[in-house]
Amino acid sequence: MKLSIFMPWLALAVIAALAGCVGHAPRPTGLPARAEACPAARPQVCTMDYRPAFGYDDHGGIVSQFANACAACADSRVAFTLPAGSSPQTFAAPPAGGKAAPR
Repeated sequence: MKLSIFMPWLALAVIAALAGCVGHAPRPTGLPARAEACPAARPQVCTMDYRPAFGYDDHGGIVSQFANACAACADSRVAFTLPAGSSPQTFAAPPAGGKAAPR
């Protein structure tokens, strides 16, 4: 009888412990410290505000500059975003199918 009292609490403890195991992939090296990970559920609709942001892939390479972080995360190639004004380097526009190079 006493065991049935503790089972719901044990189940809750196990679920809480496993919830900490689910997270983002490790941050790639070379990614700016202030870069934020895109949410797992990609945005379907974004506002049309202009707050330029760089989009980075899951290897830390820059994909492109976007109108805002939401628009960047809507692109399936982007894993992280960084506001364009806080970027430590200025990046050239990426060539077709390639990665951008620092200027």
